[in-house]
This record gives sequence, C-alpha cells and structure tokens, in this order.
Amino acid sequence: MSNMKHMYLFVDTISNPCYLAVFDESRTIIDGLFWEGQRKEFDTLIETIDALLKKNNISYKQLSGICSITGPGSFTGTRVTTLVMNAIAYAFETRLYPLSVGDFFHLQKSPLPWITPITKKEVLLWTEDEPNNYILTELSWLEDGEYSSVTTVDLNMPKSTIRKAKNYAAVIAWITLDHPVIRMQSIYAKEPNITLKAQHAIF
Repeated sequence: MSNMKHMYLFVDTISNPCYLAVFDESRTIIDGLFWEGQRKEFDTLIETIDALLKKNNISYKQLSGICSITGPGSFTGTRVTTLVMNAIAYAFETRLYPLSVGDFFHLQKSPLPWITPITKKEVLLWTEDEPNNYILTELSWLEDGEYSSVTTVDLNMPKSTIRKAKNYAAVIAWITLDHPVIRMQSIYAKEPNITLKAQHAIF
C-alpha cells in the first residue's frame, strides 16, 4: 500500500458535455469520460463517478483529493456539484481543491476573450487574463470576434466564432494541490432576480 500512487478525481459539470477524470500524482490522466450531465447533475453525477472509479478499481477511500469546477455557473448545477463533492469529502476525509471557470481558462492558456453561457441570452465575459474579473452581459451586446468557451454558444453573429476550451490535460498539469479546503463553496453567476446592467462589451 505504501507504494500506491496518489489518485485524484477531476470534476467538470460546467462544460457541456460534462467531464470526469482520474489522474495520479504525476498529473497523468489515467482515465476520463464525457457525459451529458448538464441540468441532470442530481440524477447522473454520483452514478457516473461510481462507474469511473469502479472501472479503474479505485475506491473513494483511495482518492487523495478531488478537483472540481465550482462556478460561476447555474444555481442548481453548481450547487448540486458542490454538495456532492462536500459529501464525499466528509464521508471519506478527502481533500478538496476548487477551481473557478476563470481558473479553468487561465490554466490552459485559452486565448482571450473568454465566455461561458449562463442563460440562452446571457454570458459571462472575460476580456483580460484575470480569472475573477468578468462581467455578466447579453449575447446581443457582444462585439464580433472569436471567443474561447467551455461549451457551445449560439452567438447568432455571422462574423463571430467559438473556439472550445477543453484542454483538460493542461489544466490538470497546472492545478495547485498545495492548499486544500475543508468545504467547497459554489460560485453563482447571478443571484435570483438580478437586474442586468446595460453595459456594452467592448474590448
């Protein structure tokens, strides 16, 4: 047992499709899978984690840590994911390493600007490489251009394109595992009944 490698779980329910991976202490991805879990986190997240761990003969007790994207995202999706990660950590004394969507873009060096959809008409927008510096804006206010995104976005702008930010190997290679937290906190994109400020996105 002393020679067993430290194994970690990576969880991304912000992107579409969602993604899970098991990686070791050398940051090598042992196995990973995509699944259609958005808006179905409550029904599919635990069973999908169970299946991935079972396939690789890894128990929850053998996990040295869990890295999870905690938002900003939808209220329900981020809340369910965070609750599940905290429950696993409590039951098995597993270390937790939260990542924000901004961290996810930053670690894989995604070209700016970055966007992630919040509703059919709203996105979060980053115009500089600062993970916590973003604005909530409407799709119709975006300028023509090329955007990095964690998922498909219907820009409805002929002169604009989306580049997928899905380099999980790069993200996992650069995750900091020095400062675990006791509990993960969800990062919500917007509070209920928030009033969208009329800001035109210019960069």
